[in-house]
Amino acid sequence: MFKNRIIYTAFCLCLGNLIFAQTKTISYESYIEQVINKHPIAKQINLAEQKAKLQEMYARGSMDPELNSNWAYKQFDGKNYYNIFDAYLRIPTITGIDVISGYQYADGFYLNDADKLPDAGQAFLGFALPIGQGLWNNERQTALRQAKLMQKAAKSEIRSSVNNLLFEAAKHYWDWTLAYNSSLAWQRALDLAKGQFNIIKSSYEQGDLPAVDTLKSYILIQDFEIQLNDALLSLRKARWQAENYLWMNDSLAVQLTDETVPQLLDSLLIEKIDSTELEKWLQNINQHPDMLLYNYELQALELEERLKNTKLLPKAEVKYNLLANNHVAFFQGTGIGAFTEQYKLGFKLQYPILIRKERADLALNRIKQQETGFKINFKGQEISSKIKTYFNSVETYADQSERLNLMIFNYSSLIEAERLKFAQGESDLLIVNTREVQFVEAQLKRYKTIVKYLESKTAWIWATAQW
Repeated sequence: MFKNRIIYTAFCLCLGNLIFAQTKTISYESYIEQVINKHPIAKQINLAEQKAKLQEMYARGSMDPELNSNWAYKQFDGKNYYNIFDAYLRIPTITGIDVISGYQYADGFYLNDADKLPDAGQAFLGFALPIGQGLWNNERQTALRQAKLMQKAAKSEIRSSVNNLLFEAAKHYWDWTLAYNSSLAWQRALDLAKGQFNIIKSSYEQGDLPAVDTLKSYILIQDFEIQLNDALLSLRKARWQAENYLWMNDSLAVQLTDETVPQLLDSLLIEKIDSTELEKWLQNINQHPDMLLYNYELQALELEERLKNTKLLPKAEVKYNLLANNHVAFFQGTGIGAFTEQYKLGFKLQYPILIRKERADLALNRIKQQETGFKINFKGQEISSKIKTYFNSVETYADQSERLNLMIFNYSSLIEAERLKFAQGESDLLIVNTREVQFVEAQLKRYKTIVKYLESKTAWIWATAQW
């Protein structure tokens, strides 16, 4: 009897140290890398920068040179009523001034005297100058500046979106890791229980142990089988959630098999975050992509305010065209006379008396700026709170992990002592079974604490936008 119990104890101690080999392990780093490189949303996020570049191109399109032409000809009752041709190139500039150069030709029996031109036609060169709205600020300048802001905002938006995507993916990876390691713990416990049952059954058959001990041992097997089935169900669910973030290409998702597993929790390093890191990130909250997005939004509103302020001024525009003396010959005069002898001059003025629309538009813009300012303050406080919260969580769970390591060691020593006592006939199998259940539960508690540490570490990286 004593010999059988010694064999049983040695078997349990050896079996408890077995590691179940798997065919393929996906590390956390490779998992995250695959999400970045293959996930459709990650690829879609990168389109934001392309959109921002195209929006700048669109804004610059308002300054594209524009070629215009018009021809009108009338022949009736054998008479050439008129033959009028007009073509010009308009070159907008960012200052709001438009440079205009063109050519006009007109002849015919029924031309107005004001429309008559030299026989060869006449070229002109001039400009249109706003002197009210658009003099100091105009839609072109504002649109271009906002487009450049949007390019910067697009980079921050990409960082923020990738940060959120990887945070969600990482959480599911750690859930998968916990489920996998928990199933291993129950599988090890079940294998130990089965080995224990076989030895006790053999001792019973030899008359060394009573029949009730085999019943006690078999009940433990049943309990562990139920726990293992629950753990395997949780593992399948967690694996399905994790594989949602793994893709082969834009349309084909990865299907993880039972042979594909995450990392063993015992292989991961548990360490605290340096307190200087906390101070560094708290001082650089304004560089967080979410904060930058709000700041770019505020800057865009400030640009709009400058434009809307100019809307309070009247619309006034001066047009000047220098006329060629002969066909396309300019500047045949000397000095100032070249500009004051042959020219066309025009002036246009428009102004709504009450300017209610413009004043309301400006007031609404200032309210939006205040709202955005409130959002910036709240977001800054929110990010600061998250950074401090997750820093403290990492510290707490790292300490708890160390304590649980010691507790696991103590439980292991307690089980070993209880098994030796049982082998010597000084303990009951029910007590041994209870200690084994407590040991497994302690292991699971440690795994949960490690995963809480890893999730807090991941949340710290997310809160500080280090991805």
